[in-house]
Order: sequence, then C-alpha cells, then structure tokens
Amino acid sequence: MTVRDVTLSDLNVEFKLQGAIYFSEIFFEPPDPKTYVNDNATLGVPPSQMLLGPPGVSCSASPGDCKVICVYTSGRVEAQTGATCPL
Repeated sequence: MTVRDVTLSDLNVEFKLQGAIYFSEIFFEPPDPKTYVNDNATLGVPPSQMLLGPPGVSCSASPGDCKVICVYTSGRVEAQTGATCPL
C-alpha cells in the first residue's frame, strides 16, 4: 500500500477544518480504478470534502473565498465554490 501526504506549496492557501476533521480518507485502487471514501466504495456514499481557503479566513463566514474539493466513490473529482459538495 502506498500512502501519500499532500502538502500545499502555496502559502496563500491552507486546508480548513470541517467540524473536528480536515477530510475523509480517500484511496484509489488500480486497475479498475476503484475509489474508496472512508473504506467504502459503494456508489452513492457521500463524497469526501477537502475545504481550502486563505489563511485566517473563516469559510463559514466567507464561503465565497473558499473552495471545496469533492471526491466521489465513482471516481469523480471536482472543485466547488462554497462549503459543501452536491450529492
């Protein structure tokens, strides 16, 4: 198993907390590829959400300043403005 830590090199952007966690565990299994969100690859599972925004900015107070990266078990990855992913 390969584990990769992601580090942002842009000092103008940081990962933001959503509740008590940063985001759910995501695992892509080749060769299908199969995508797991929190050890579940079932289609229709809520997506993992990674919230990104400027340092010192509250995404709940200024959602337009933040982006959420949505990763679905279908393998779709997309960026949204705001604080939540569409289901």
